[in-house]
Parts: sequence; C-alpha cells; structure tokens
Amino acid sequence: REHNLSPQAVRFALQMAEDDGIEIDSFLLAKAVRICCVASSPVAFEFYDAMQSLGPAPEDVHQVVLELATQMGLALLMESKEQSTSLKTNAELLALVDRCLAIVFEMREYRYRVLPRPVGALVRLLGAVQHERLQEVLEIWGRQVHMTPDLAGTTVALDRAETVDEAMAAFKDGWHANITYTQLLRKMGTLRAAGAMDVWYQMRSYGIRPNAPLYGALMFALARSA
Repeated sequence: REHNLSPQAVRFALQMAEDDGIEIDSFLLAKAVRICCVASSPVAFEFYDAMQSLGPAPEDVHQVVLELATQMGLALLMESKEQSTSLKTNAELLALVDRCLAIVFEMREYRYRVLPRPVGALVRLLGAVQHERLQEVLEIWGRQVHMTPDLAGTTVALDRAETVDEAMAAFKDGWHANITYTQLLRKMGTLRAAGAMDVWYQMRSYGIRPNAPLYGALMFALARSA
C-alpha cells in the first residue's frame, strides 16, 4: 500500500499526527522519506533534511535519498541535452549535484555503505557539469564500482557528445564496458542514428555479456531509429 501513497497524503498524515500532539520523530520522518522516494518525489528531501536536524539518518535512508537524487539528476541531464540548454548554468541540475555530493560525503563521515549504482550516476553527473570534485569522488569510490579514471573519462566524453561522430570518437578511444555500450546506444537513440545492431554485434564479439540496462538501451536505439 505504500506504493499508492502520495507525498501530499504523507504530509497530511504528519500534520494530523502533529495536531494530535504526536511528536514527529525520526521514525515517522524515515517512513515519510521512504514513501516519497518510492513516489520519486523531491518532497523526500524536505523530510530528509528535517530528519537530519534531529541527528544522523540511518544508512538505508541515506541510500534511498541518494538514489532518488542521482536518478533525478540523470533525468534533468537528459532533459537539458534534449532542449540544448547549458548544463553549467542549469541551476536545478547544479543544486541536485550539490545535494548528491552532500549526501555521499555525509555517508562517508558516518561510515555508511554507498551502493554502486548511485556512485556511477554521480560520476556521470559530475563529469557532465565538469565539477571540480569529480576526481575526489573517483579516488574514494571509483574502485568500488570498477569506475577507473579511463572508464570515467569515456562516460564523461559520451555524455558531452552532441553528434554521433563525437560519440563514436569518444567510444573508439575509450574504455569498453557495459556502461559505455549502454551510453553509446542511448546516445544513438537520442540522435535517431542508425547502426545500433552493428554496435551490438561488435560488443558481443568482444565477449561482453549484456545486462538489462543494455537491452533497454538497444530497444530505445532501435525504436528511435526505426
């Protein structure tokens, strides 16, 4: 039933509790954060900040909030590229990047485990906006997600590519892995470029085993170029 609750309903329930003299403690705020994260709502950040003001939020709360922040950042990144807006002047995107950095370094301070998926997303975001802390993040968490400087450089170059030729050049000179093949196929789809199956067969010839995101990127590239 949590999946059917909206952030507005959560806010209403908390207000009812407060009106009845119930203290809004970390337990209730953690519940609110998780529900809002399931709903992919930025309202989760409001409850997360309130929770942090009471003391360090638990590891799992940090993890879901970081996941939400990085996924919202990637969505904004794609939107900015489709609208050809400057990434370095996108205030909403930059604010989300700062939010991600604050969360991940708090997790480090508390010795919490940072999961691979949001780290990979954060690296892409930092690279896209050419953030000065990219190298620092790579040095701390890069090995954990097998994100070597070479691989990070390729993902950043693919994100910045504005044409198929630029994407292919970045890929040709870069690191070949599931994440970079996924990015290349998505880029081809975004640019409505043909040749997705050629890239796919090349990938298979190198012995790389496709994962679910790769199949999703292939479907996107084929559908957009049809």
